Amino acid sequence: MCVCIGVLICMDVNHVTFSRAVVKKIRTSSAKLKLLCVPADMGSDRFSDASLPATFEGIYVILCNHTSYANEVLAV
Repeated sequence: MCVCIGVLICMDVNHVTFSRAVVKKIRTSSAKLKLLCVPADMGSDRFSDASLPATFEGIYVILCNHTSYANEVLAV
Protein backbone atom coordinates (compact mmCIF):
# COMPACT_ATOMS: atom_id res chain seq x y z
CA MET A 1 0.00 0.00 0.00
CA CYS A 2 1.27 3.47 -0.88
CA VAL A 3 1.41 6.02 1.92
CA CYS A 4 1.77 9.78 1.66
CA ILE A 5 3.22 11.49 4.74
CA GLY A 6 3.41 15.26 5.07
CA VAL A 7 4.92 17.15 7.99
CA LEU A 8 4.33 20.65 9.31
CA ILE A 9 6.78 21.30 12.12
CA CYS A 10 5.41 23.60 14.81
CA MET A 11 5.47 27.16 13.45
CA ASP A 12 5.10 25.96 9.84
CA VAL A 13 1.38 26.03 10.57
CA ASN A 14 1.57 29.84 10.76
CA HIS A 15 3.01 30.07 7.23
CA VAL A 16 -0.29 29.87 5.39
CA THR A 17 1.09 29.56 1.84
CA PHE A 18 3.53 26.81 2.82
CA SER A 19 1.10 24.83 4.99
CA ARG A 20 -1.64 24.98 2.34
CA ALA A 21 0.85 23.72 -0.27
CA VAL A 22 1.78 20.76 1.97
CA VAL A 23 -1.89 19.88 2.54
CA LYS A 24 -2.64 20.22 -1.19
CA LYS A 25 0.24 17.86 -2.06
CA ILE A 26 -1.10 15.30 0.40
CA ARG A 27 -4.71 15.65 -0.82
CA THR A 28 -3.72 15.24 -4.48
CA SER A 29 -1.48 12.25 -3.82
CA SER A 30 -2.61 8.97 -5.35
CA ALA A 31 -1.76 7.18 -2.08
CA LYS A 32 -4.69 5.56 -0.33
CA LEU A 33 -3.35 6.41 3.11
CA LYS A 34 -2.66 10.11 3.64
CA LEU A 35 -1.03 11.35 6.85
CA LEU A 36 -0.12 14.79 8.13
CA CYS A 37 2.16 14.85 11.16
CA VAL A 38 2.40 18.04 13.22
CA PRO A 39 5.03 17.87 15.98
CA ALA A 40 4.44 21.07 17.92
CA ASP A 41 3.97 22.94 21.16
CA MET A 42 0.39 24.20 20.86
CA GLY A 43 -2.23 25.40 23.25
CA SER A 44 -5.96 24.73 23.00
CA ASP A 45 -6.35 27.91 20.92
CA ARG A 46 -5.26 25.93 17.83
CA PHE A 47 -7.76 23.10 18.08
CA SER A 48 -10.62 24.10 20.36
CA ASP A 49 -12.77 21.03 19.66
CA ALA A 50 -12.54 17.54 18.20
CA SER A 51 -13.31 18.53 14.60
CA LEU A 52 -10.93 19.70 11.90
CA PRO A 53 -11.72 22.03 8.98
CA ALA A 54 -12.84 20.46 5.69
CA THR A 55 -9.35 21.23 4.35
CA PHE A 56 -8.17 18.06 6.08
CA GLU A 57 -10.92 15.77 4.78
CA GLY A 58 -9.43 12.43 3.76
CA ILE A 59 -6.20 13.09 5.66
CA TYR A 60 -5.32 11.58 9.03
CA VAL A 61 -3.88 14.40 11.14
CA ILE A 62 -1.44 13.34 13.86
CA LEU A 63 -0.72 16.06 16.39
CA CYS A 64 2.30 15.24 18.53
CA ASN A 65 1.81 17.98 21.06
CA HIS A 66 4.20 19.16 23.71
CA THR A 67 3.35 21.80 26.24
CA SER A 68 5.33 23.50 28.94
CA TYR A 69 2.92 21.88 31.40
CA ALA A 70 3.97 18.31 30.58
CA ASN A 71 6.39 17.97 33.50
CA GLU A 72 3.81 19.33 35.93
CA VAL A 73 1.14 16.93 34.68
CA LEU A 74 3.46 13.92 34.78
CA ALA A 75 4.60 14.77 38.29
CA VAL A 76 1.06 14.66 39.71
